[in-house]
Amino acid sequence: MDWKAQITTESTKGFDVSFISLSNMVHALASLRMNPSYAFFKAWERAAVSSEMRLLQKFDSQAASNCLWAFAHLHFLPSRNTLMGIFDAFVRNAEYTKPQELSDFIWSLSQLNRSRKNVILEVGFTTKVVHYWTRAFSKKCRVMDSQQLSISLWAIAELIRQVKLQKNKNDHELDTTHDLLVHWWSSSGKALISKHWKESFCALAESESPLFSSQALANSVWACSQLEIEMETRVWSNFVRMFINSSSRARPLELCGILRSIAVLGIHPGQQFLTNWTRALHAKRHEFNFNCALNC
Repeated sequence: MDWKAQITTESTKGFDVSFISLSNMVHALASLRMNPSYAFFKAWERAAVSSEMRLLQKFDSQAASNCLWAFAHLHFLPSRNTLMGIFDAFVRNAEYTKPQELSDFIWSLSQLNRSRKNVILEVGFTTKVVHYWTRAFSKKCRVMDSQQLSISLWAIAELIRQVKLQKNKNDHELDTTHDLLVHWWSSSGKALISKHWKESFCALAESESPLFSSQALANSVWACSQLEIEMETRVWSNFVRMFINSSSRARPLELCGILRSIAVLGIHPGQQFLTNWTRALHAKRHEFNFNCALNC
């Protein structure tokens, strides 16, 4: 019997575990890229939401983030009750959430919403979740590393982009949630995230040992272009310096994505940036393909 059949057989007997074991179980499977059967997931959900065990009510921020991350990687869309329980756990523990958990949580939310349009609107409670995430981000972003910071900005940009595209003319409840999210973003969310991201980005770039990969830079500038976040002189000068440091390791798709996002933002990059960009693309010209050409 292979591992998938074995774990399915065991799961049908039911889970009698702690909330930590329950979250670690799916997180480990996702980390190992071992996608179990649908029967396993349903057994997992039954244990998580059962009135006897009340495991979701015991979840901390790490458990909530780990489960959402695992579901996103395993391409499993949990039930409304499961998502509500995970969201509730995150809100209860938002102020204690660690930087990695914050970036994982918002990335996972954007990926799950991409897998089925309107899922975050259907679940309800979404505006509160995003509000609490933003508040936690504003407090923890200064201690994030470059990957956590870039993924967080990229994911919130992807989420907001999806929400704006998902206006449903036939469902008043979804429209209400959509309008609340868009209003929150326009009235306070954008300003708050923009302010704290810029401060954190510059502080990290100006630190003694800054390390931004080309992918982190591509994610960041794409997010700025989607969210219409201006890159003022200090932010842009730090961006250029980090780009020069990492451009030799950049892939053509990242290079072209960066150039496209800069154009969307209306930035005139300057000779120093363009010289390094051209040199980096020339060095990787054998990897240049049709997708790169589209981005350029």
